[in-house]
Amino acid sequence: MPHVGIPRDQDLERCNLGVCGTDSMVSVLGDITATFGCMPATGVEARGFIFGPPIALAIGAKFVPMRKPNKLPGEVISEEYSLEYGTDKIEMHVGAVQAGERALVIDDLIATGGTLCAAINLLERVGVNVVECACVIELPELKGRERLGDKPLFVLVSST
Repeated sequence: MPHVGIPRDQDLERCNLGVCGTDSMVSVLGDITATFGCMPATGVEARGFIFGPPIALAIGAKFVPMRKPNKLPGEVISEEYSLEYGTDKIEMHVGAVQAGERALVIDDLIATGGTLCAAINLLERVGVNVVECACVIELPELKGRERLGDKPLFVLVSST
């Protein structure tokens, strides 16, 4: 269920894409992001896990999950961030990425940009260069793109 501030009709789960729709989205996102030569592809929990692994496979990259707190075994590094309805945190395994790698960050939706900024900050803290973010849906009225600074953002659908 969407959080406060995200309109229910803008949530990806309501798209009911089926195999063909999901395959088409992964194909388009994979084609666009392959030009950046990214290794690894990172996906933000939870719906970034829908598109992240098949995109990583399509571009020949490893997939690195970025998860909610206390879900990954072993040693993790985390980033806390503010949202319009409170705070949250994402984590990834220590050693999952290496300094100097070029990464792609994948999520289903960009609203205020808090989650994507946290993912970028977490990767940059360990020396990774985030070269692009890719989302299925953008809610431009919430101005999340502005928070990304100079990071390229590719979206399939911009809701107005």
